[in-house]
Amino acid sequence: MTRLALFTLFTPSIVLTYGAIAAAQGTVPPQGPPSDAPTALVPPPGPPSDAPTALVPPPGPSSDAPPASPPAPAVAPIPSTPVSAPVDLPPMAPVEAAAPAPKMPAPPTGSFMLRPLAPMTAVRLDSLVAGYNGQPGPPGVAHSAGWVTGSIVNGSYKFSPSWGVTARIGFFDNQPTTSPSGSLVTSPMIIGTYALAFDDIRVAFGLSASIPIGSGGGNNPDPGVAFANKQANFARSAYDGPLFNPNNMYITPSVDVGYVNHEFTVHYDLAFPVADRVQGEQQTPDASGLVLLTGLHLGYFIVPMFSLGLETRYQRFLTTFTPCTKSDTLCDNLSIAEGARLHFRVGEHNWFRPGVSFTEGVKGALKDQGFSIVQLDLPLSF
Repeated sequence: MTRLALFTLFTPSIVLTYGAIAAAQGTVPPQGPPSDAPTALVPPPGPPSDAPTALVPPPGPSSDAPPASPPAPAVAPIPSTPVSAPVDLPPMAPVEAAAPAPKMPAPPTGSFMLRPLAPMTAVRLDSLVAGYNGQPGPPGVAHSAGWVTGSIVNGSYKFSPSWGVTARIGFFDNQPTTSPSGSLVTSPMIIGTYALAFDDIRVAFGLSASIPIGSGGGNNPDPGVAFANKQANFARSAYDGPLFNPNNMYITPSVDVGYVNHEFTVHYDLAFPVADRVQGEQQTPDASGLVLLTGLHLGYFIVPMFSLGLETRYQRFLTTFTPCTKSDTLCDNLSIAEGARLHFRVGEHNWFRPGVSFTEGVKGALKDQGFSIVQLDLPLSF
């Protein structure tokens, strides 16, 4: 009885221990058919026994498990970049907005015979062909139909936007039908200019001096040349008298005022040539004299490269002029011109502005002799 009780007590422990060992070694006892032997009853667990507990080794890998994967290769550690100490940068200067580009002054349409509104560096060839019909005049004044052709060459230099100088000299030929013909070189002239600009308003002050060395001077000039001087002066609307009187030296103060925007030009010219006789007292009875010259030019740009212009010119003797005692028509002259001008940019800073105009005399000797004048003006500025 005592053996049976001990067997019954230890049989379950032996079975469990064997099963654990078999599971650890991967062997399972064969399963046979169900036995008819009576199942041993296992008593319920009782209080913990003081007997020592058998140590069970941990389960090993199963023989049916797939082989373990090889270990992943070791990854080299990424070296860390040393962090520099913060650098104190100087404060950035505030960014100022770019100043707007300066407004370029609008160009004038360009007068045909008036003085310029601003100094410039330029060359200019001012040519004309003038016809006169030789209508009868007062006694003692020669009249003859004919043609005048000629050119005035101008060269100017701009020292600054305000200061400039111009030199002028002309070459003319007169071919009348009944009087002697003649060719001449005019007296040269030097002109100084000081100009100011106030937005759309331009003001230019001028002072010019003629050098009395032109053709036809003295007491015994060639009749054809002397007559050519008179007719060439009228062909220039009597507006350039100091060029055509080689017996007088002229000092001419002038002022020009203009309003110029991108389409319109209004240009007023005023000058007072002061004459001082230096030779030819028999040909020039007046030892001195004062003359008024005034002109007005109105211009309009149809498109940026094409403009139209209308111009009036008036000349009058303010002091006693001996020929005026013979005829009032010789005391003053008025003419009107209309024309057009092109405006071409040549290179980056150069401008070529060819113009053509037609002038008719409306008062004085210009009307009396029926002057009709075609002018071709070719200025090139740098």
